[in-house]
Amino acid sequence: MKKYGIVVDSTSSVSEELIEKYNIKVANLTITIGDKTTEYISNEEVISTLKMGQDVKTSQPSPEVFKQKIEELFNEGYQEVLVITLSSTLSGTFNSANIAVSMLDQDMQDKTFVFDTESITMGALYYIELACKLFYEDNLNMVQTIKHLTKAKDQGHLVFVVDDLGTIFRQGRLGRVKYILGSILRVKPILVFKRNVLDIVSRSARGFKGAFKFIEKRIEEFMGKYPGKKYLAWFAYVDEPKAPKSFYDGLKERFSNLDVKWVGLASHIVAAHVGPGGMGIYLAYED
Repeated sequence: MKKYGIVVDSTSSVSEELIEKYNIKVANLTITIGDKTTEYISNEEVISTLKMGQDVKTSQPSPEVFKQKIEELFNEGYQEVLVITLSSTLSGTFNSANIAVSMLDQDMQDKTFVFDTESITMGALYYIELACKLFYEDNLNMVQTIKHLTKAKDQGHLVFVVDDLGTIFRQGRLGRVKYILGSILRVKPILVFKRNVLDIVSRSARGFKGAFKFIEKRIEEFMGKYPGKKYLAWFAYVDEPKAPKSFYDGLKERFSNLDVKWVGLASHIVAAHVGPGGMGIYLAYED
């Protein structure tokens, strides 16, 4: 008997292997460049467009798309459905999913739950993989799983590095004051996103080398703050893998107690909002 179905959005970088293994349904966001709107486009084309100074716009899945994905799972025999979305402060995707639930038949409404990860890309992926583990390996029910996922929000955060803050500012994800302060010097801005709050934590890292040194120190402090836990760091990048991969390899060698995972390429939707040279790490601990 199929108990729990999962719907996610396309910003999470969920692998085809995971999608097939757990029959995960994906609601795609769309991206618009000029008069072209599509669900599928390469990061290279997105970054090239941004470098030319052209606008790149993204749109959340419509409620109808979410409704279709949810109904597919119920029609396939699943008893309950969990919809896992990127942060509600970064996109209207969470709201769109909730509207979709209100459009379902009452019986399906009562058995569908929407979870706001308050994160994005590797962070959202972490919650998806955790939900799969809790459902299918630990045999937890829906209420127990959501309780564990909610607790995990306080146990991790996203750290990411960008070439500059211009793309994030133009996309409306960073306030003007923070943008100005973060752009005064020609440095690699380092930002933290946790519980729907975006902050600049360093404005002094010179190049990737300086940024990595800062993040390495942050990992050490994180481990010191939460001793005796299981730690993880999941990597993703926007367009240039060489420097992030080198840092990833270095962390694997340095921290034997850190579960370092290479997620790989972030989605084109994330690329549109972060811009060229972006890379991120989801840093978390588990009890």
